[in-house]
Amino acid sequence: MEQETTQPHRLYPGTDVHPRDLPPGLEVNGFRLVRHVATGGWGCVWQVESVQRPGHPYALKFSLYPPGAPAQADARAAREVQLLMQAACPNVVRVVGHGRWKDPEGGLRYLVLAWVEGATLLEWVRRTNPSLREVVRLGQKLVRAVQSAHEVGVMHRDIKPDNVLVREEDGEPFLSDFGAAAAEFTSPLTQAGLPPGTPAFLSPEALAFAQHAGGAPYRFRSTDDWYAMGVLLYQVLTEVLPFPDMLAGEPLAHWVARRRPVPVHALNPQVPRALSRVVMRLLSKEPVFRYRHGHALCAALERALKQPGAWEVPVYESRPPGSMHDATTQAPTTGDGLVAQDPQVQETHLFKAANGHEERRLEAARRRRDALLVAQPQVWSPAARRAVAAVLLLGAMTTGGWLAEPWLAGRLRSKPTVTVLQPSPPPEQGAPLLWLPAYAFPPPAGSVAASVPSPTLADTAAAAREEDSPVTTTQRQRPAPPASIAIGQPSSKTARLGALCTAAGMVTACSSVPVRPEPAECPQAAIESMVRLGLDPGDVAGTQLDASGPRPLGVDPGLHTFRPGPIVGVVFSPRSSHLPKGTLLFGRVLAGGGDRFFIRYRELQLPGAARVPICAIVRHEGGLGIGKGPGSTNEVFTAINGGDARFVFQFSE
Repeated sequence: MEQETTQPHRLYPGTDVHPRDLPPGLEVNGFRLVRHVATGGWGCVWQVESVQRPGHPYALKFSLYPPGAPAQADARAAREVQLLMQAACPNVVRVVGHGRWKDPEGGLRYLVLAWVEGATLLEWVRRTNPSLREVVRLGQKLVRAVQSAHEVGVMHRDIKPDNVLVREEDGEPFLSDFGAAAAEFTSPLTQAGLPPGTPAFLSPEALAFAQHAGGAPYRFRSTDDWYAMGVLLYQVLTEVLPFPDMLAGEPLAHWVARRRPVPVHALNPQVPRALSRVVMRLLSKEPVFRYRHGHALCAALERALKQPGAWEVPVYESRPPGSMHDATTQAPTTGDGLVAQDPQVQETHLFKAANGHEERRLEAARRRRDALLVAQPQVWSPAARRAVAAVLLLGAMTTGGWLAEPWLAGRLRSKPTVTVLQPSPPPEQGAPLLWLPAYAFPPPAGSVAASVPSPTLADTAAAAREEDSPVTTTQRQRPAPPASIAIGQPSSKTARLGALCTAAGMVTACSSVPVRPEPAECPQAAIESMVRLGLDPGDVAGTQLDASGPRPLGVDPGLHTFRPGPIVGVVFSPRSSHLPKGTLLFGRVLAGGGDRFFIRYRELQLPGAARVPICAIVRHEGGLGIGKGPGSTNEVFTAINGGDARFVFQFSE
């Protein structure tokens, strides 16, 4: 078969084939080709050995284009040599030599680097599953390498796990591939827009610039490299990128601009919160909130290591014992005929047998990230935030002078708020009690359980209502008018405006009860608890809504009375949630101005465990919320005491 050729290489004698098709054993200016390693868009890498020192491996990288070729590939190869030598440090791959082949003036440029026997960063972490402490120490070495490059004016501009090589014998990392790097003295690789790089590792400000760049080149800063370092650490700790290329029909730039990443510890519970916070700060939307240099980042990682956490555990969930060969398909046998002899079928089966656990773990992480990402709070883009800040500042400058004085005078003359606690009304008398396990009633400290009578479920429900939501009322004295304005004599524009605002406040204060409660974000801690419990959005549990009331049966047992305020429910049917029977749900009854009222549960208590935060709403037949029965008002509701508690990542009934 004819060898593949590329037009640029036909121009020069001896280089009329693609560099990857060169024969092993060929000598290239004192180096002997051993084996082809990889080919990318700009270069081709071979493992070579020195003719003078056989057995000592090096990496030789050919440029794929000679001088005069399009895309300035030859100039890119030349600047990579220069910037690698300028950024030289212990954790940057070392330059051994460079030149042109075969023509010293017009041949292909090549670069010889020290050979790193090992794997790329993500491959190494997945294969060795190091401890979290080892990952942090490795990250600090990479940070120092990037900081060293910055201090001599070199921006890497393509930091990612594929460009980090980890030596197998000692786990030492080396930053490589400076093909997209830049310094003050180098000319731009692109005349407009972003420099060459990987979109998933570009900062929010870089992606925003790309959408409105026009004909200007992007000015890359050190904070862009630190954002990319945050993405690198995020992927190493979770196995997934902070944002997918496409989700729910929206591209990467949409998610980067409008959503916060899911916290690292929410995807990988083995990661301590202190380390998660460092990574999340690197991924801040605004550059000013990121670490400004590597010294501060290294110090933050060092402080994180001193915080509580299981730093010696592996970064990922380990392979279960006895699952070394748990392939997802049956191994081919002689009975399969020609299929059993197909090398690709055999190779695929061996890969699944060796990597099945890791692949399932990665897929689970992707699903968890996508489910949590849509529930993350939305944020405004940096440009939108700056515009709103400017409008608010302008408004404050124009209105502050004639609004602030009377408002502050009134506030200074007002009395402090007085909070009065009122106990909740007792539960209904005569309501049948449902048996609950003993974990719902912990005995007082220092008491003997056998000598203390067990509290009733009604007592528990009342105590929960009193603990979770005391009723507060406020008493305020009407603020006195400013001394400069006589009572009953609104002689200035300020006084007239104040009267207008007061009237508007009185109108809005008389609004009716809303038909539905206001939407609310589910707290991050609750989302993390549900992830740990294996509760996905949409999972439901059959629930007795008020544990002190009658349990719903197949035959209608009659209506139960609900009032706004705290409520304790109990799971009697797991449904799709897999929660055990007797699980307690703690929440609140919310009034509705229409024909429905609502219940939101915010805590969950498994048998024998402590309460944890969750988010759940109640569904009855016919839709969200609970239909009001006969005799209901805006303050008292009647309904069957049962329904589905539906777990959600956002309250939006």
